Amino acid sequence: MKKGSQIEATNGEFQLPEPIVHRIQSFLTAKEAARTTILSKSWRSAWLTRPNLDFCITRGGEYEYLEFVEKTIQRYEQSNLKIESLKLCNESGGLYGCFVLDMIALKIGVLANDLITRALKIGATHLCVQDFVGKMVLSQGVFEAENLVELSLHGCKIEDLGFDRKVRCSKLESLYLRYVNINSEMISNIVSCCPLIRKLSLDCVVPFNGDDDDDHVYHSFSRLPFLKDLTLLGCRTQEVSSPSLERLYFATGYRYRSLNVKFDVPSIRKFRLEIDNEEIPSLSFVSASRDWESDVFIRTYRRGFSTLWFRGLNKLLTELSLSKMYLSLNMAAKKIDDEHWDYEVGAIRGLPKPKVESLTLDMFPIRALHSFVIFHGLFQICRPTFIIVNMLGNVDGIANNNMLRKTLARGLDDKFMYGLHDLEEVNVHLFDEDADEWRPLPLESLLDPSISPSGRQKTRFQLKWKL
Repeated sequence: MKKGSQIEATNGEFQLPEPIVHRIQSFLTAKEAARTTILSKSWRSAWLTRPNLDFCITRGGEYEYLEFVEKTIQRYEQSNLKIESLKLCNESGGLYGCFVLDMIALKIGVLANDLITRALKIGATHLCVQDFVGKMVLSQGVFEAENLVELSLHGCKIEDLGFDRKVRCSKLESLYLRYVNINSEMISNIVSCCPLIRKLSLDCVVPFNGDDDDDHVYHSFSRLPFLKDLTLLGCRTQEVSSPSLERLYFATGYRYRSLNVKFDVPSIRKFRLEIDNEEIPSLSFVSASRDWESDVFIRTYRRGFSTLWFRGLNKLLTELSLSKMYLSLNMAAKKIDDEHWDYEVGAIRGLPKPKVESLTLDMFPIRALHSFVIFHGLFQICRPTFIIVNMLGNVDGIANNNMLRKTLARGLDDKFMYGLHDLEEVNVHLFDEDADEWRPLPLESLLDPSISPSGRQKTRFQLKWKL
């Protein structure tokens, strides 16, 4: 069917051009798009000529499904049809481990590479390969595809091209690597040869040569003049430099501790930091834009907090103080006990207290004393405008909200001098789910059980500090 041809009207329905139907089908999953073939012969015809191919291999019928994919590609080749994208997802690979299953995985990888190579030859500019659990060695021809614009890889191995082959995908604009085994030199090679990259994501990328010293990779980002979005998850680095970068998502991994990272990002607009280990990393910004936001998420399994930990968090927040800052603290430990605490009330006085737009705490129910220490420590190191406490587990948040309310009340009465001497006003808001907005609530209502909101209702405290 020629490009731009219209779908035949049935039962007096309005005719849709084939590209419109292709567009509709592209928003559906592979199974959903296939189901549209029962609507009419014309919808089936549109599905058979769709430019966006999406295939998912499932356990038990791997070879049969790959045969179907092969026949589909063959039909496009014989009909001289072009495609725009190929997505190949392998959902059969999660249980590989024995010799026989590993051999099946390797065989699937060989067949998948053949399909990928053929798809690139018939025009694919967007390629997505997912969930091959490291058993698939990606065809080197992928990086020689000159028209490739977007490449997303999850769970495969990428080997060096060698001296006689070069990275030729110079039109590449988006690169996503997740759980990929690749030599850090190869990443540098890709970055050097693909100057049009605007979006780059390296998620738990593991060098297969065992080299953990991959910092030179991140220095090469400055050679990407159009880079706007960068994601670095679980990667070790000491410096990130990019004059064009606007959005950065950086997450520490459990593999690396005591990180010291320097950022030179003069155009940054949005910075998200995710910390998923016991230590607070040391960050420094050589340059940043005048107007930017930072979103810090910390997940900790600590069963107690220390003075050193609060000092480390204060240092981090102070470094981010020129941004509009949001802080979320997820205390995932179900039990907190006295023996794991190393906190001295007076040991963190006099520290700078940067402004935090919103402070969110996700926590399990804890003893009043431990709750007091957590709030005391946080008020010693920052000045939040809003505070939200969410309870984890099948419990409500009345107890911790009451503890926070009492703490703030003491501050207003000048009876609580540890970090709240400059507290001027406290307001309470209750989230109205029907209206999808926050509504003011009298602070006194939290004291009266007859009108106090349910502990499961989302409540936030608004704090006004003296200048």
